[in-house]
Amino acid sequence: MRQLQPWPEPGSEPVDEGAGEDASATDARDTGPTAGDTAERRRWEPVAIGFSRAFTTIGGDTTTTWRARLRPYVTDAVDKQLATVDVANVPQGHFDGVDVLDVSDEQVTVQATYRPGWALVLYLVSDGHDHWKVYRYDRLEQ
Repeated sequence: MRQLQPWPEPGSEPVDEGAGEDASATDARDTGPTAGDTAERRRWEPVAIGFSRAFTTIGGDTTTTWRARLRPYVTDAVDKQLATVDVANVPQGHFDGVDVLDVSDEQVTVQATYRPGWALVLYLVSDGHDHWKVYRYDRLEQ
């Protein structure tokens, strides 16, 4: 059974406020009609994949260096929330790709899947000028 869990701290309120690395074709699995048109997808997909990859890339980092790597992909409110994360508590996992859960003109929700057996749900928003950012994320137990 899938269950959404707040991340990073149990019981903390999710940040809601309402980029970087290129995506490879193998990282984006959802190509159905709800995935958005190709031109629009090329704008938000690198943000979703960049955040997803950077999230579990710790390798001895401090919260400061980890947060700096995530900063291009997130809103200011999420960046501030990331400052409270102890990177020792970030789960390890190999990023496996994203699946589109919901899409509209200015918001996209995707599931970033990691091996072994967990995922993040990312909520992205457009500023109306084709710039996308993660404005919220939740951990999904599988």
